[in-house]
Amino acid sequence: MRIFLIFIYSVFISHRLLAQSEETLSDSVKSFQVLQKELDETMRLKTPDCLSGTGLDPIKSYCSVKDYCSMNEIHTDDPILYQNEKGEKVVNDGYYHLREDIRSCLKEKYADEIISKRDELTHKLGTLHLQKIIAANKKLNQLADKYNQGAKIQKISAEILNISLEIGISNSVSDWDKDRPSNIDLRSFLSLAEKRTKITLNPEIKKTLIEIQYLKKNPLYADEVDVVENTLIPEVKSQDPFFDWTLLTDEKAAGGKKALEQNRTRLIKKTQDAYNIFQETRQEILGYLESKKNEMNVEKIERIIERVKTIRFNPPRLTKTVENECKYPNAFYSPDDHSFTICPQMLDYPKIALMEVMAHEISHSYDSCTFSGKIFKNTGPSTVEEAPFDIIIKMDPVLGNYRNSLTLNLKPKNKNQDIALYADNPFSKTLSCLQDPKSVGAQSIKPEEIKRKTQEQLAELTRIGQNTPNNTKAKYLNFLNDHQKEYFDYFQGCDFSNNGDTVARSQMQEAFADKMASEIVARKLKTLSKVEAEKSVLEIALSLGNICENDKAGATKLREFAIKEKCPDFYENLTTEMKVLKAMNIADPKFNSHPVSAIRIDRNLLAHPEIRKALKCPLDSGVKYCE
Repeated sequence: MRIFLIFIYSVFISHRLLAQSEETLSDSVKSFQVLQKELDETMRLKTPDCLSGTGLDPIKSYCSVKDYCSMNEIHTDDPILYQNEKGEKVVNDGYYHLREDIRSCLKEKYADEIISKRDELTHKLGTLHLQKIIAANKKLNQLADKYNQGAKIQKISAEILNISLEIGISNSVSDWDKDRPSNIDLRSFLSLAEKRTKITLNPEIKKTLIEIQYLKKNPLYADEVDVVENTLIPEVKSQDPFFDWTLLTDEKAAGGKKALEQNRTRLIKKTQDAYNIFQETRQEILGYLESKKNEMNVEKIERIIERVKTIRFNPPRLTKTVENECKYPNAFYSPDDHSFTICPQMLDYPKIALMEVMAHEISHSYDSCTFSGKIFKNTGPSTVEEAPFDIIIKMDPVLGNYRNSLTLNLKPKNKNQDIALYADNPFSKTLSCLQDPKSVGAQSIKPEEIKRKTQEQLAELTRIGQNTPNNTKAKYLNFLNDHQKEYFDYFQGCDFSNNGDTVARSQMQEAFADKMASEIVARKLKTLSKVEAEKSVLEIALSLGNICENDKAGATKLREFAIKEKCPDFYENLTTEMKVLKAMNIADPKFNSHPVSAIRIDRNLLAHPEIRKALKCPLDSGVKYCE
């Protein structure tokens, strides 16, 4: 009796504690939602009205990042960071990131309670699902007896299983999320099974058999559980379909079929606009390259011109690659298929910002690293990734299915351009200049330093008797020691920091692409008034992100809430050890192939004499412009 009472008491206490935990979770979520509602009501959720000239003092000169960060046009507290009079805008991505950081913190903090609720709901819905399968099987047995088709049902069921295995649909519960045949698929399987076995089932039996197969392969309650779990701490979503892609792919999320089509139509229109800007940017780059020709470098410049002409524009088709590369506003050049892709999040950006980004990415086809690589046509058709829907726009004919390869020993057929030495780059003086501290101070690979460090490690391995053919580390170091000159003669400007902890780190690729982009911006700004030029520089600066660090009221309130909730990523909640580690990262930051945004603006874009002239700014003697 005593044991029984203890058991009852322990159950009561556990339920009481769980109830208290649930109240804590509920209270935290409620407080977070109240805060967000308050912020959304006080901040301008509608697009800010940024008329031409708003926030600009026509007398004052805007000649540095610091000057631009004082502009009234930057709406740090708004979901829309900036919008010009043309409707082109930059979404305040950091605003949503801060909210999502808090959501992640709450999910981690209350993980036990969330798991408990999930398990409870899974069990409940799983039981109901099983009851549906049992009821359907009971109905099938009754129909089998009624129409005397029991043996035929067994043969058909066995054949459907064979067909499922043939096309790779597993019967394992763990694979349900991957393979969920639709009712149409199952009807097709059943028809094929009837054809193979030469059996015709009663229509009622066929309908019930399909229902059973569908229930087995489609545990809908799993999706329902996910939905309920997500609503425990509601996700903070942008209402912009270029940021929340479910508004482009899911009819219900979009608000109906008409709304879904409107979102897709807008995506296609903006993609067409982006392509037109891409073509205009390409022509500007070709014009700039032609202007740099002389009798000494004509062949080298022609090598670059051919690369620029053959880059393919990839519409943002929401493929797996786009999903992976477009976690935030981004655009990228891919050497593997010599193509440019713009992420959906950037499609609403101002034209001058898009031109700067596009010029930057196009320049990667001939930057300090890829200039040396081979260009060749791939054999066979291009690989086309699956996408939820196609984006059809009017484009000039694609010039070819090219690839830009950095592999020395690759000997492809249909080669267009062979490898070239790093020293042969016609912009070698520019690359050297970009390393100057008065310019962007780009970090570059130092082959002699790599050689010295390699030999030091080999000497240490020799001292302890481990520089042997069987030692893996020694094999790699010896190979590097023997072949580094051959490699760095070609690819000295490459960033290899992603391949592990290596001293072969370079910012030359990104610094050079920024430099080329500044030349195209300069060509455009020459035609604008001072105020228009200032607005253009602001739009470019905001597109790079993180140029102005000061938080406004909304961000401060969100941060205060996170601190109160003991979210571990905020200074006040860090352990002493974590504070020390964070401080060490600030003192000696991890390598980034991009110079920081402020340097990219102040010491590259605003270093260009023509841009400073357009802004009516005096030349800055402390900053060096690289020809």
